[in-house]
Amino acid sequence: MQNLLELERNNIEHLLGVRAYVLDHQPFDVRSCLAAQNRAFSNLEFLEQRVAHIQPGDLYHLTDPFNCQFLVLRLDDCLLFCGPYLNEIPERSQIHQLLAANHLAYSQQLALSTYLSFVPVCEDLPIFSALQLLFRAVEGPAAQLNYQHFRHLPAETAQLPYSP
Repeated sequence: MQNLLELERNNIEHLLGVRAYVLDHQPFDVRSCLAAQNRAFSNLEFLEQRVAHIQPGDLYHLTDPFNCQFLVLRLDDCLLFCGPYLNEIPERSQIHQLLAANHLAYSQQLALSTYLSFVPVCEDLPIFSALQLLFRAVEGPAAQLNYQHFRHLPAETAQLPYSP
């Protein structure tokens, strides 16, 4: 199974351009797999809380407060964690909506735009299909995933961990 996981991780990264990680030690350490990325605008606690409850056969689709997407598949004692990625390049009006929804100052528009410009763009379906194929390769062709989508709603007072 480890070979299949690594093959699918490589496929997702090289063919779709989205970072993918195999986490194989419980508790699953989302924070360290994302440490190399600029996570200034994401809520790692939200990701960690969701991943802590994932069960084998679960496929979680997580959307953070800035519309960054993550897909997480649990297989036995490991996770395939994909993301962040965006479904589309946000326009200026969408950046303004994100700032307002997250109670951030307009002066942080450049910081948010810069952050989102480094997040790869991909549709959900190719990654979802890759994860579903992996799951069926491991569990059998009739195996069904338990798909759940969690959207993080911004906190009343979202703040950056540093000044932009």
